Amino acid sequence: MTKRWIAAVAGAVVVAAGAMVPFLLPGSAGARGRSDIVALNAAPIPPPFKDGIASRAGLVIGHGRAADMVAFFTAHGFTNFRDVADAAQGDELTIGASIQPDAHGDTGHVQLLGIAAPDVARATLELRSGAMLDVELVKAGSAGYSFFTYVSDDPVTFPTVAHVFDPAGAERQREDLASAIAPPKNVS
Repeated sequence: MTKRWIAAVAGAVVVAAGAMVPFLLPGSAGARGRSDIVALNAAPIPPPFKDGIASRAGLVIGHGRAADMVAFFTAHGFTNFRDVADAAQGDELTIGASIQPDAHGDTGHVQLLGIAAPDVARATLELRSGAMLDVELVKAGSAGYSFFTYVSDDPVTFPTVAHVFDPAGAERQREDLASAIAPPKNVS
């Protein structure tokens, strides 16, 4: 055998041994990747989101490679994950609404999912009854956005207008929700 051939075989043995060492160390046979999966019923979820989940509406917030990501879900579907800033569309308040009709074709169930910009300190909903309701804004993720859900089966408590305010109490945005929660039109 030549010295060159012996060096090549020795080099291959060293490389093979180096590749196998991690698998031969104690505990390596049971090694597994870390999982971030948590059962929904055991997850530390803020109460406003748990209420939404119980009514089959809510949102999921995660972190992508470069930004916070959000996806909305309702009884009828689940959106793709999007960058929160993209989903917010540069607005102070972004509302996703889902309605289900009652037996007569009128709106019978309303679900709102909201994103509030980082500088928003308070959000309210005007209800059909004339009452004003402060919604709980939940900060989640690293970008500073807040989120909320609202669900109602009672037409008197259906939201008609959403408002968001800055820390000084000045209104930053008002959004009329009439068209978002209107009953579906009959198509003939």
